Amino acid sequence: MGRTGAGHVTVHPGGEPCPCGSRGCLQAYASLPAILGDEPAPPGTTPDVAVTGRAETGDPATLAALDGAGTTLGLALAGTLNILDIDTVLLGGSFSLLSSWLTTNIRAEIDRRVLGAAWAPITIRPALLGPDAAVIGAALTSIDRVRQHPATWLARPSRSRHASPVSPVSSALEF
Repeated sequence: MGRTGAGHVTVHPGGEPCPCGSRGCLQAYASLPAILGDEPAPPGTTPDVAVTGRAETGDPATLAALDGAGTTLGLALAGTLNILDIDTVLLGGSFSLLSSWLTTNIRAEIDRRVLGAAWAPITIRPALLGPDAAVIGAALTSIDRVRQHPATWLARPSRSRHASPVSPVSSALEF
């Protein structure tokens, strides 16, 4: 992850070191590697599946890490919500799968720290597309480019002597 993005909002000044070189970044407390801790996902298992499995079996370390992640996510979101007029928080990516363990602590921090939360409640819910949202969006963007300008894609030379009839559409997905 680069030096930009919500993962690098400071939630604990002087806290845990972050790969970006700073300390106390949200990523150091609320990312999948942070939640997994010293026990990485088993080979062949994605980190989100590993965290979900451990949480479902009641693993104390995972549940404590999820509590901490929910609290720090709530802290970071509260700062954003105090600046912007937003009424709904969508937990996207892997957080959508973990929302049942994160939402209580996120809600507690928002209710405690967002000035207008008492009279204008903020909805917190998982994003519908879950962890595949970015891939689905990228695919739809590529398909939309072909749909808007089909002649451009059909006129492209084939990259292979054995190109299939649908190669212009396939090449649209290659970035």
